[in-house]
Amino acid sequence: MLFRRFYTPSDKLLLITLLGFAILSLVIISFNPFIYLEVIIVNIIVFCLLSVFFKEFVFYSINWIVILLLLLHTWETIDIKLNKFKYYYSFEPLTKYDCLAAYNLDKNEISQNVHCKYGLSLNEKEEINTYVEKNKDLIEHLKKLGCHSIEFSEKYIQFWYDDIVIDLNKIDDYTIVYETSDLN
Repeated sequence: MLFRRFYTPSDKLLLITLLGFAILSLVIISFNPFIYLEVIIVNIIVFCLLSVFFKEFVFYSINWIVILLLLLHTWETIDIKLNKFKYYYSFEPLTKYDCLAAYNLDKNEISQNVHCKYGLSLNEKEEINTYVEKNKDLIEHLKKLGCHSIEFSEKYIQFWYDDIVIDLNKIDDYTIVYETSDLN
């Protein structure tokens, strides 16, 4: 008798709530992609709680949680695709070094190209280390996504993961091409 006094939302209201929360989450992630994991976890918790309190919400919550888990599984490709200009222009200063081949995120060291006759100069090493220190948040974010190595060449950047390689290639000032390759 007591519970009948509480308002039970309609399916339309529940769907509007779901869409509103999804849009809010997308806006938050688009402004700060580094907190994607936290936003997805909060979404899952909120929708689990809503499904516990409102039986009508169970179907929507289960679908939304499945979608979020699928997004979490493919987030590294989604993140780089959404922010390809940001990632390319963040690492573009490293493409000017002739001997630089890759930055190994697991070891936090710079690997040199085997075709380079001479190693990096002391000034170049200092510039690269300064660059890495300035972009520590971005590098930590890529590590969190599972990136092992970032390779550079002129107008070309690759992000290496366990099972895929993501390529960003600059064609002109307004066009950056995004491609993925499976390693399996």
